[in-house]
Amino acid sequence: MTQDGHSTAGGDPGTNPHGLDPLAADLRTGDADRFYTAMFAAPAPRKRLLTLYAFNLEVARTRERVSEPMLGQIRLQWWREALDEMAGGQVRNHPVCTALNDWLGDSFPAEVKTRLEAILTARELDLEDSAFPTLDSYRDYAATTGGILLELGLHAVGMADRGIEPVARHVGTAYAITGLIRAIPFAGTAGRMLIPQEVLERVGATDSAARREPDRMRAAVEILADQAQAELLAARQAARGVRIPGAARPVLLHRTLAAMYLHRIRRAGHDLSSPRLDPDSFARISRLLLQNFLRRF
Repeated sequence: MTQDGHSTAGGDPGTNPHGLDPLAADLRTGDADRFYTAMFAAPAPRKRLLTLYAFNLEVARTRERVSEPMLGQIRLQWWREALDEMAGGQVRNHPVCTALNDWLGDSFPAEVKTRLEAILTARELDLEDSAFPTLDSYRDYAATTGGILLELGLHAVGMADRGIEPVARHVGTAYAITGLIRAIPFAGTAGRMLIPQEVLERVGATDSAARREPDRMRAAVEILADQAQAELLAARQAARGVRIPGAARPVLLHRTLAAMYLHRIRRAGHDLSSPRLDPDSFARISRLLLQNFLRRF
């Protein structure tokens, strides 16, 4: 599982029973949620979404794939240089670079490159063990790694500049926060604290002994869940009076998943050790199918 709640359990890379291309197959294994939402797009935008999410998965895995922070910085710098070269017409020999070039080609928009670079910069924080200092810094990280990613998703489906970027930003931020919440136990075993220092102080969990007290940790998770819920409400407010094109719905389906995860977190009493916390694939796909059929936001 990555730091933002995505499983990275791999199978045999040479075995693909689903007939998917390698990038899509890897995404299905490493970030099934984004894979599922992308499947609701038409073929051409679906391919671009899968490419975008494959890029995101590559950089989200950075911490797990290096043995020390400096190597992670080098890995992220490699991606910055790859984007610079792509903008100049050169493509590195990497399947994600090839796919990005197929999407962006000679018309690599500056605003897309800037957003991709922002994600890389935010991912540098994954290499640090210390907690986010404040709830605002935690939210800013989620807004970049999740919110900006879905703004790029609107570019991928040809729905940029339709007045729905704020909706996508809030939805992506909420989804990222739910992922960070669900990743707290995993991150803790890897030596990283995913609860902001401000929140730890608010619930009185400023030392390791206090952090072993279930009531304090549930209180901390509740604060973070409330932050995610506030982002979902902000997304709904941003969507008022705005027409949501059908082509944008695959991107905004992340709202359905974020709401489902938050419901389960609340139902578990904010206890992250609950076995009912994570829905299986059938539950997630069924909820996405229903929401897409209803065409409601």
